[in-house]
Amino acid sequence: MKSFKVIAICLGVLFLLAYAFIFFFNPFWSPQLPRGFEFNMSYDDQHATILDYRFSGEKEDFSEEKTIIAAPSPDFADTGRGTYGNGLGYQYIRPTNLYVKWQDDLTHEIYSKDIDLRQVLPKNIDGTDLYFNIFGSQIFVYLALKEPKVNRQTNVGTMFQERVNIQLYPISLNK
Repeated sequence: MKSFKVIAICLGVLFLLAYAFIFFFNPFWSPQLPRGFEFNMSYDDQHATILDYRFSGEKEDFSEEKTIIAAPSPDFADTGRGTYGNGLGYQYIRPTNLYVKWQDDLTHEIYSKDIDLRQVLPKNIDGTDLYFNIFGSQIFVYLALKEPKVNRQTNVGTMFQERVNIQLYPISLNK
């Protein structure tokens, strides 16, 4: 009976050590608030089909850039099929780049834009949601902050209308 208790205690200690290791030393875990990324063409009278996209970021030590989320396959854009919405909501590495290729549903013109996010994102992006809207040939990138919107503030869209939104791209002169 004593050996069973010793084994149970040892297993409990090993479990706690494993949990502590995963909790404190996991390179993908961070104590910050979750960050979100999303796009949805059904909001705000957008007429676009997303043909290809890639949302990339870099590790905290700038050692390498990684794709955070991208189109399902490399030939996604060549199939003629697109998507109207996607996203994720968890703690991801700091975003550095957003690439989007889309087709205007009214004119059938195809556009693409590669946006460098390094200079436009605020230092602290914890608890925020990054999203974009497309109108014709123009893409607009926004950051919904965690702060609730005050009644007098205007909003840029309906996706996160209850929160303060800032326009990241094109760079807004009305900041």
